[in-house]
Amino acid sequence: MDVTHFEYQFSLPTPIFYGILIAAALAIAAIALHLIRQGKPETEDTLAAQFGLGGPRLPIFVIAALMWIALALILLLGLFGLIFQTLTATSTDNYLFYVLRIAGLTTVLGAVIALPVTLMRLAITERQTQAQEQGLITDRTNAAVGQLGDDDPAVRVGAILQLERILRDSDEDRELVLMTLNAYIMHNQQLSRAAYKPVGIDVQAAIDVMLRQKKGAA
Repeated sequence: MDVTHFEYQFSLPTPIFYGILIAAALAIAAIALHLIRQGKPETEDTLAAQFGLGGPRLPIFVIAALMWIALALILLLGLFGLIFQTLTATSTDNYLFYVLRIAGLTTVLGAVIALPVTLMRLAITERQTQAQEQGLITDRTNAAVGQLGDDDPAVRVGAILQLERILRDSDEDRELVLMTLNAYIMHNQQLSRAAYKPVGIDVQAAIDVMLRQKKGAA
């Protein structure tokens, strides 16, 4: 009985082969680094912090950075391989095809290399926007607190309502605003008891704000 043998040979271009080896080595290094860091306190990495990925998310940043390096190296090796093939080509029939491939691969490589810079700029822009928003909220808070001492009750009520809006807009200032309103209520209630008169509309407005916040939290 005849036995038919089927053989299939699979080969990769040299740049892609070495690129895969580099990618595998970097992936193993990333996994090893992550395992080494387990059980140890996370430290803030300066470069990762530029992307907003410090602290517990630092291993993710390390793995992503190594994958980016691997991809860039693969593309770079592929580009060098294409250039070498173009220079050593014996026929000029496919010369334009080689040039187009080199141009396309160069464009992709440039986009990959520029990706971290783009992400860093986006992260910096986001932090600047958050800082500006926080600065505006701080200015609004200071202005509202300053108006709590105004002689006109209507102005004080407006300041209290402005503080309520800040409560909804900023979770970071929530405790500060609640403490301010609570201190305002306690101080004016003591004055009302000493003068034997009911609380004013500003104090009542502050109490209503506190009750709404308590009801919303429940």
